[in-house]
Amino acid sequence: MTIARLIGFLVFAVFLEASAATGQTTIAVRIATLPSDGGAQAFYAKDKGFFARGGLDAEVTVMNSSAIAPAIASGTFDIAQSTLATLAAAREHGQPFVVIAPSQLFLIKLRPTAGIVVAKTSPIKTARDFSGKIVAVSQLLGIAQVTTEAWIDKNGGDSSTVKFIEMPPSAMVPALEQGRVDAAEFGEPELAEALSRGHRSLSSGYEAVANQFQIGAWYCTSSYAAAHPEVIRRFANVMAETARWANAHQGESGRILAKWTKLTVDPTMPRVIYGERLNLTLMQPLIDVAAKYKALRSSIPASEMIVTGIRLE
Repeated sequence: MTIARLIGFLVFAVFLEASAATGQTTIAVRIATLPSDGGAQAFYAKDKGFFARGGLDAEVTVMNSSAIAPAIASGTFDIAQSTLATLAAAREHGQPFVVIAPSQLFLIKLRPTAGIVVAKTSPIKTARDFSGKIVAVSQLLGIAQVTTEAWIDKNGGDSSTVKFIEMPPSAMVPALEQGRVDAAEFGEPELAEALSRGHRSLSSGYEAVANQFQIGAWYCTSSYAAAHPEVIRRFANVMAETARWANAHQGESGRILAKWTKLTVDPTMPRVIYGERLNLTLMQPLIDVAAKYKALRSSIPASEMIVTGIRLE
């Protein structure tokens, strides 16, 4: 055998081995996510080749939160990311969404990536000072509102006296400075901007839920999961690999995040930590708090939100 033929044979053998390792075929999947750290696993998996290595030809689209759920329900996209509170509420309203992989975790020992912020000149110093105040959140009855209510009540205030209004995070710092709202709940990078201008973060709010819990998850419709079990299996595995990489490489992931979202990602900015596997114990606290503060009619077991066949911890 000539050297050229030998090299050709070895290249072909390597190709066959790689094809076998990835299931021989690559499957297309359409993914929608938010321009945020919480939904950034898809950006990292795309740029680092995790999707390709996992046998997925992933098309990743950045969208506004209000447009994503309808796009998943209609079949325009296959998989997307959201908070567990929002997904539970969608299920109550008849949307057949099922959770397939975790995204953002809250760990009390880490610097928070969101906060309940008041202006630097505000007289508000404790939860008791929120009586009768106006608080801006990005989504009414979403995670920002229910965690803020939980924090106020847990620390001696009365959340029933607070008025919540919906506002995009980019408008919240100006609203605080102009006195149009008394407080606002928002995350990075707006949080870093607010603190740099002397405004104060009183709490993440999340600490009132639990010391550790799952904030968000990747999901699809139950019909898509039933028709595409191999996509779901591969996607869950890719998200686990991506979580491990992103949690250990926040410098590099910050540059990828900035590229996809056009946000300014300061190297010192607190970053999201991702869960690697779905864990019912970590999923339940946010669902329970959402029910307590009327974002849900009643709490549901986290197990009812999980697609069948996903390995749990």
